[in-house]
Amino acid sequence: MGWQTVVITKPCKLSIKDKNLLIKSEVGSETKVAIDEISSIVVEERQVTLTSPFLSMCAQKDIALFVCDEKHIPSGILLPFHTHSRFSKNSYLQINSSKPFQNRIWQNIIKRKIFNQSRVLERTASENILTLNNLSKKVQSGDKTNNEATAASIYWKSLFNDFFRGMPEIRSRGLDYGYAIVRGAIGRSISGGGFLPAFGVFHSNDLNPFNFADDLIEPFRPFIDLEVFTMYGREISSPMKYNLTKEDRVRLINILNKEILFNNEKTTLLNSIDEMVFSYSRALKSKDPNLILLPEFIDE
Repeated sequence: MGWQTVVITKPCKLSIKDKNLLIKSEVGSETKVAIDEISSIVVEERQVTLTSPFLSMCAQKDIALFVCDEKHIPSGILLPFHTHSRFSKNSYLQINSSKPFQNRIWQNIIKRKIFNQSRVLERTASENILTLNNLSKKVQSGDKTNNEATAASIYWKSLFNDFFRGMPEIRSRGLDYGYAIVRGAIGRSISGGGFLPAFGVFHSNDLNPFNFADDLIEPFRPFIDLEVFTMYGREISSPMKYNLTKEDRVRLINILNKEILFNNEKTTLLNSIDEMVFSYSRALKSKDPNLILLPEFIDE
């Protein structure tokens, strides 16, 4: 799998030539990028032509191809289909995993999410660090006492001033953009690993084709939260300002290249996603939910 993210911001044609991505502008200039080096492509411009060989190559190479709406927020993604050599076996294990196994997986996910949220508060000199840390240790199987919601209420009030999720302002827009990028990268790894994105361990919305991605993104959300805090601060002077600049979007896309801690080793966030999905496969085969590996912040 590649590591580069290509962002398309001007009218052009995307095709394949000699195993390279060929980007041909309206004025005739050409740019080539080795297809094996690409992990994701974000098409922000509306006037872009995509050839059939290009789309097929993206699927074959496990490249996450995002298309964006008029506000530059990712609105769709092309994912590889049945690329894993053991697709049938992995998907069978996934959909037939027991409820206790799923509950324990969800417990581990939420424990790590809340713990990572406490690390964000620590890095932003916020309050309630120990409160969240303690909450993470009390998460039960299936999070039946809903510590996730309790932590979220404390977390957002501690991290940002005058803020709630969904507000029409730039911090919410930045979070939405960053989450969409990471969610798409997780969907790519899920499909590439031979799993079905629609079948989650906790999320189970019949209308959501990415339930499993919405499960696995949870411990990664704090990394985007911290990036948005670094970009905009605890509070903003103009709450109604919510249009991301090109520089903002590129910075949030590059969260995939952020160095984090995974299985006690430093790696990129993108690579950790692939490793997490692989570890879930091991957990399924061994019926041991504790074998799933999840991301952490590197100690400062």
